[in-house]
Amino acid sequence: MRAQIEKELNKKQADVDAMERELHAARAVIAAFKELLRKMPGEGAASSAATGWGKNELRPGSDATKARQAILQAGRPLHIKEIISAVGKANTKTNRLSMASSLANYARKGLHFKKTGPNVFWVMGVEQTKAPTLAQDSLPKVS
Repeated sequence: MRAQIEKELNKKQADVDAMERELHAARAVIAAFKELLRKMPGEGAASSAATGWGKNELRPGSDATKARQAILQAGRPLHIKEIISAVGKANTKTNRLSMASSLANYARKGLHFKKTGPNVFWVMGVEQTKAPTLAQDSLPKVS
């Protein structure tokens, strides 16, 4: 009786081991398909073709897009304080740091923006229409 139970136990353990190997192989196939899909251009409603923006494009309506429009409208590099007020945000330290960090990140990658001075940004690939000037708020206060 004991030998028969051990035999059944070993058989079931072998079945479980085989299923685990099959599950592991299936998960590897799923991971490969996901990686393949990630590298392919999308075709569905959520794809860049459908939404009009891709991996290296600014998302419509984002703060970075609004900043780009404000800079282009001004025709010159803008200080972060000018950008913040142009996009309609409160001029708080958090908003300035957030926007400056976002734009500087794009600038470091060579995408969309370039820094022309401390906290001063311009749009990549566009000629300035006005001479660059410093924002009055960005100048140090002298007593």
